Amino acid sequence: SRQATAEARLAQAQSWPDLAVGPKLEFENSNGVNDRRVGIAFNLPLPVFHRNSAGRAYAGANIERVRIETQLASAVVANDRQKWVRTYEAAAAATKRSFENAKLQQRHKSLHRLIGQGLVGATDVIELHRQIFAYQEALHEQELLGVEAQWRLLALDGKILEGEVK
Repeated sequence: SRQATAEARLAQAQSWPDLAVGPKLEFENSNGVNDRRVGIAFNLPLPVFHRNSAGRAYAGANIERVRIETQLASAVVANDRQKWVRTYEAAAAATKRSFENAKLQQRHKSLHRLIGQGLVGATDVIELHRQIFAYQEALHEQELLGVEAQWRLLALDGKILEGEVK
């Protein structure tokens, strides 16, 4: 943004002609005669009222491009933030529900009682333990997703050094 503004100012400054004023010395040697002339020279390039409209238009378009890119980057960050907020909330809700839902743990305890009595076959024991393992694995994945979402939110808010996982 600063660079685009500086380029626009430069293009505007280039629309004014360069006026040069200074001393002028001329030496001429013709037919053995040395002529020296001293004077003041003015130099003003033509056209005098050159507006540099192309340079100004380019610089103005560049400022607009930078403004649009900045808005786009802000929109991308805002969308990312909303996505991570939703992800964090979903992971937190799933984790909370899993702690409230004790049915699987109750089934596990009752299964061990039945195993102790010799009433449950080996395939049922293996299947229940596989289900418990899959459930715990999914729960841990949700927790990790929630932790990642929280850290990303802290990073987007510029508070990553202040953050702690809750």
